Amino acid sequence: MSYAVEHDNNRDGQADGPYRTGVYKTVADAKAAGDRLAAKEGLANIVVRDEGDNVSIFAGNVVSELIDGEWRDRGIFDVQNWWPKLDERTRTWLLEHAEERIPTEVLHRVVAAGGIVPGTSWEGQDYEFRLPEAAVAWITAHR
Repeated sequence: MSYAVEHDNNRDGQADGPYRTGVYKTVADAKAAGDRLAAKEGLANIVVRDEGDNVSIFAGNVVSELIDGEWRDRGIFDVQNWWPKLDERTRTWLLEHAEERIPTEVLHRVVAAGGIVPGTSWEGQDYEFRLPEAAVAWITAHR
C-alpha cells in the first residue's frame, strides 16, 4: 500500500487545488510531508489518502487529515476508537486473521463499530478487503 498527500493550493498566481503531491510508503512518511507543506508553504486542507500510486485526485480513502496543526486519523485507520465497540467474536477473528482478507460480514461489523471506510461504496458486495498495515500492526500488538 502507498499513500499520497493532497492539499488545497492557495499560492499566488497558481490555480486553486486540490493537488496531489508525493507518494509515500507509510502513513507516517506522508504525514511528515504534510507537516512540511503546512509549515513551509502554509497550504491548507492537507489530507493523506491510501492508493497513493493512483495519480487521480480524490482516489483512495482519506486516512488522516491535518486540522489545526494536528493529524486526525479517520475510519479504518483509527483502530483504537472502533476496536472496543466490536463484539468479542469479531475481535477474536481479527486477532487471529488480521493479515488476511476480511470477509464481508466482519467488515460490516467493523463499519458498524465506527471503522468507516471513507469514500467507498462497498455495501452489499464481496470485496477483497484487507486491513491497512497500520491497522494490522495495532491489532497484532494487542494479541
